[in-house]
Amino acid sequence: MKRIFLIALALVSGICSAQTFTVNNLAVNGTSSHTGAATFSIRPTFNGNTPWDSGNFNPSSYATLASPALTGAPTAPTQATGINNTTLATTAYVANSKICPSIMDHGGDKTGVSDNTAAFFSTAAASPSGQVCVSFPAGTFKFNSALSYTNPAAPSSILIKGAGQDVTTLVFANSTSGINIVSNAPGSSAHIRDLTVATAQAAGGNAGIVLTQTSSLNQFSMSDIYNVTLRGNDNTGTGGSHYWSYGILINGQDSVNVESVTVYGNGGAGVGLQCQGNGVQYAIYINISKSVFNGLGTGVVYSSYCQGMTITQSNFQNDSIGFMVPSGAAGVLAQLQISDSQFQTSSDGINIQTNVGGTMIHDNDIFVPVNHSGIFIANTNGGTIHGNTINTDGTGTAGTSGIVLGSGAQTFVIMGNQIGGVASCIQYQAGSSFNQNLGNALACTTAVIDNGTSNTKGVATN
Repeated sequence: MKRIFLIALALVSGICSAQTFTVNNLAVNGTSSHTGAATFSIRPTFNGNTPWDSGNFNPSSYATLASPALTGAPTAPTQATGINNTTLATTAYVANSKICPSIMDHGGDKTGVSDNTAAFFSTAAASPSGQVCVSFPAGTFKFNSALSYTNPAAPSSILIKGAGQDVTTLVFANSTSGINIVSNAPGSSAHIRDLTVATAQAAGGNAGIVLTQTSSLNQFSMSDIYNVTLRGNDNTGTGGSHYWSYGILINGQDSVNVESVTVYGNGGAGVGLQCQGNGVQYAIYINISKSVFNGLGTGVVYSSYCQGMTITQSNFQNDSIGFMVPSGAAGVLAQLQISDSQFQTSSDGINIQTNVGGTMIHDNDIFVPVNHSGIFIANTNGGTIHGNTINTDGTGTAGTSGIVLGSGAQTFVIMGNQIGGVASCIQYQAGSSFNQNLGNALACTTAVIDNGTSNTKGVATN
């Protein structure tokens, strides 16, 4: 009897110890080592043919040992982008799978020490031709030269994206220009978002962002500059000696949305944004919204061969002039709308020297400094000025006017404005004609001064 029991015990021991575990497709390349012991969790597999498979046997204790510590740099093959399985994801696979290639995967330096020009163009080359994307994480990226990129034949586009204004800062240390995008075919576009473009140049770097289109109008593809700050690298406001001569220069590029952009001058110099074309190519469909132009010589300049600009929900603070169309601007200028914005400047809030057909100025809040005007229109044929609130800025009333129509201003309708606290609410200068003053609330020293011809004077006094 004792012998039979020992034979049975031996059979049971053999069955419990003869477990087989399979490891499939394990491959490690390179040289590595480990110290300590691995952690294993082992649960036997039972086939239901033994007494302990009935549920009475449930192993609950597992051997737990220290995890291995690896040294060295094991390598593995890089799978093609788009593979979705349980193979190893190498650093190259992760980089290739990003929606927008990062400059950090191509030699970028985010400490503000090393030049990132070569890294930028290496990153751009990682995208398909004509479909370029370059992303920047948080950090400061130094550039010793301008980032000049030319879109290939249309349709083509480039996207330059950071992690946020003043979270990602591109500093152009030894260059008078920043980001220059050139398109030589219609239908090409550029997109610059979520970063700060700073200059280290004293007395004005040339331009922070330049969008240039050289071809004649044909197809339109929308470009955008969104959530971008342009300033000197020695200030975050209107101090310091560094600033861009032009924060944004739109040079013949059509269809550009500028939204949530902040441009700082140095307290009275520089242009926030200038729109211009050339004799062949107009810059048209320029939309500016929810933006701030602070401490500049001029906030926005509507120059030669520009058409179709809208400005809305924006602030012009501490500029000399908020918005300007300079005298002698060439081409057929048309379709200008300025609305729902605030102007507090040291000179005129809005100054239009060259005819812009179809001008509409409405629902703005304008503060007038001494010896200047809220709205000055020297030469424009046809337009409306309505719903604006115009008041003195509190420094005095000497030489102040709410609205002035100059010698070339004709057939304007001035209606529903509230003007108060300035010396003259509305002035028609000699040569102005066929302008109408209708339903305005005027509370000035002199309500209307009419030195023109065939103008509707409205009420003569308050």
